[in-house]
Amino acid sequence: MPLNLTGKSKRSSSSAPSGSPGKPAKPEASGPTPWPALIPLGHHAGKPPIPLMRPVTLIGSRHNAHLHLLSRQISKAHALLISHEGKVYIRDLASRTHVFINGTEVHEADLADGDLIKLGSFTFKFQAAQGMKQKSRAGDTPEGQLAIEGEAYPLAIQQRVMLVGRRPTCDVPLVEDSCSTAHAVIFSMGGKRFVRDLGSRTGTYVNGQAVRQQEIQFGDTIQIGETPLRFEAAPGTDSAGAA
Repeated sequence: MPLNLTGKSKRSSSSAPSGSPGKPAKPEASGPTPWPALIPLGHHAGKPPIPLMRPVTLIGSRHNAHLHLLSRQISKAHALLISHEGKVYIRDLASRTHVFINGTEVHEADLADGDLIKLGSFTFKFQAAQGMKQKSRAGDTPEGQLAIEGEAYPLAIQQRVMLVGRRPTCDVPLVEDSCSTAHAVIFSMGGKRFVRDLGSRTGTYVNGQAVRQQEIQFGDTIQIGETPLRFEAAPGTDSAGAA
């Protein structure tokens, strides 16, 4: 079930919780948990931690986002959180107001315990899973590329997340109306690649079958709108490594 947060506090700054007249609310204590979590700050301070128990968490103003942030500053598909074995990274989905980690705008970043994540008017503190220390590690996903219909040369997949959509700033920008502004992502997790639909209007297909999220193999064809994208091994890659 999606979690909803609004861009404004439901309680005015002059009001105080019952039993504590004249004193501001104190944030709820949050101890270590077996899974990573987001701790709401700012005008949502004191709300319970948001556990990141899903491998993939979509953040946005779209009604079917896992973390539904209701604000004009939040894009429909604003950011993506990928969690695997307690390690988490975040990716900006070509949003209007971007993603900031500890005050610095980022395109994609590994999250470390205590990092401050700013999305529009919302701020969260990242809490790592109990006993887990985030460390960047070299990618272990076989290199691949996308053969896109109408393009002379394949597009190398050089990032952990490739955003496909109609926004000009997408990694794979498409122009047809049947493609949503942020339609789908191709992402790396646990040494494998997956395609994930972002709640698009027309859906995402792998080898002719509608999918919400699907692991992809070399030779698979992904259909986005009217455009087929064939997932291939990069030159010099042993295709058996993705099987």
